[in-house]
Amino acid sequence: MILESIFIAVNNKKINDSLSEYLKRNGYDVFVYTHSNALLKDLRQRKTDLLIVDDELKGLAILDFVHMIHQEKIAPVILIQNKARTNYVDWIQKGWIYSIAHNHMSLTEWDALIKGAIYTGDRIRRLEQKVLKLQKSLEERKVIEKAKGMLMEKKNWSEQAAYEYIRKSSMDHKVTMEQFSKAVLRKLEE
Repeated sequence: MILESIFIAVNNKKINDSLSEYLKRNGYDVFVYTHSNALLKDLRQRKTDLLIVDDELKGLAILDFVHMIHQEKIAPVILIQNKARTNYVDWIQKGWIYSIAHNHMSLTEWDALIKGAIYTGDRIRRLEQKVLKLQKSLEERKVIEKAKGMLMEKKNWSEQAAYEYIRKSSMDHKVTMEQFSKAVLRKLEE
């Protein structure tokens, strides 16, 4: 079993201690911070499954920090709200944070919130990877189709003949069909 890594960056020592102890007992790999200095560096260097961060953590402009975590796709964020602020709902809608927590949650409530955030973060990561793979495949397909079309036009070949030429030639030259298609396009566009 792979341990999930949870980073906790909370001003409140009582929350830090009780939450980190509870998570360690339940098999999580926990890293605790009381200041933001080393936090970002460590988040970037380690695989992180979840960040629990205080909206008043010392040395941190929370809006900029959470936005950066989202942009770099580091981990889902649970934000501990110390004062009522309405803009956090907007952050959830934008995808910047998974959820908002408060200082007086029970460990059972924390457990459910943490499991949901880790599961959702992992699911989003897998979906994003799938989308990137599909986009790459589509781009490769476009290049092959363009080369095939140019071969059909310039050489007066059938679609099947153009495709077979690209497929066989790519295997003979030990390159992908996309790479061979790019070479065909360069040559035919000269």
